[in-house]
Amino acid sequence: MNIEKIKLAKSLKMALLLVSSLLIATASAYIYSTLTMQSQITISALVHFTSGSDTTSESTVQNTYCSLQLSCYPNATTTYQEAVNISNTDSVAHEIKLRHVSISGNGTSDVGNFTYITFYLLDSSGVQKAYLNYTTSGNYWSVSPTETAYQSIPANTEWIVKVVIVTAETASTDISCTIKIALDVR
Repeated sequence: MNIEKIKLAKSLKMALLLVSSLLIATASAYIYSTLTMQSQITISALVHFTSGSDTTSESTVQNTYCSLQLSCYPNATTTYQEAVNISNTDSVAHEIKLRHVSISGNGTSDVGNFTYITFYLLDSSGVQKAYLNYTTSGNYWSVSPTETAYQSIPANTEWIVKVVIVTAETASTDISCTIKIALDVR
């Protein structure tokens, strides 16, 4: 009878070991499951800058960056009807806005050489959609508004940025300022 108890105990241990092994193997299978994700990343600028009819040859216009080199006379109004364009080459509309980033010369006597500089955002038919107006008071610039409201530029459309510069009656030559504006797209 002792031998039978020993055989039975060994059989139970073996069965318990077999069940435990099956449970461990099943749990281990969940740990080693693999999920796969594949991404294709494409660089595109569906809304981007393009040269306008008044873009100067000294200016740099690239898809996501433009540096306009504009000039004006003392005691005069200079207008760039089409300083640069904003193109939406996508098949859907996008929202865009102009946002002031910085202006140089604030607090210096150079500021008094200007009266105002205005950047107008015009749609393809020339209707004004928004503007940023930089005005002077003594040696200081102010901008109003600091950013425009979002405007919906339709699919496959080109809009215009018009710039009007007015200099003071006593303006000196060789004075400059640098204005940085962001074009936000969503």
